[in-house]
Amino acid sequence: FVCTGFGDFAGVLIGHTGFKALYSAVGYDVNLKKEAQTGLLLGSAAFFSGFAWQPILNTCNALNMGFSESAFWVCTGCTLAFYAGLRVFRTVYGSAMDMEGVEAPSYANLKADWGLSISIGGATGAFVGTDVSFGAGNWLRPLVGIEDGTPDLVGSVIAGSSTALGFCAFQTIQSVSVPKGKCWVD
Repeated sequence: FVCTGFGDFAGVLIGHTGFKALYSAVGYDVNLKKEAQTGLLLGSAAFFSGFAWQPILNTCNALNMGFSESAFWVCTGCTLAFYAGLRVFRTVYGSAMDMEGVEAPSYANLKADWGLSISIGGATGAFVGTDVSFGAGNWLRPLVGIEDGTPDLVGSVIAGSSTALGFCAFQTIQSVSVPKGKCWVD
């Protein structure tokens, strides 16, 4: 579980920082030090949700839950884990270490952190769809199921697509239902 959490940490840290570095390279004004610190915050929170994902799914499997129930509980548990990670590391990085790229905990970022965490939860719930062992009950299987014999690279692309699908679905719901200026992306 630690390896999965660390993989999520590294992927998010490198992905966020690399994306912002590309922005800078094409001429946008980007403070890379601050963005690396933001990447550290997001990666640290991703460690929490990445660490939690498999034990939550294993528990759902042990309780003989179907696909929809398992996806729901993985989504819920990983939402809470990511949110806890954001709040813990805002305190560590933003308050204790006074990193300029990480705001200290506040009511405003508490709400924004919750909104981001919900979308991350959607990504983790949709990732359950890659597990074809749920059989016909896995209604995401036709879109993101990783079947036996799928080449590793193709499987990785499908897995990434599943998380993008879940994130975008949950974020779209927030974007159309949360009043302007109140969504975490505003």
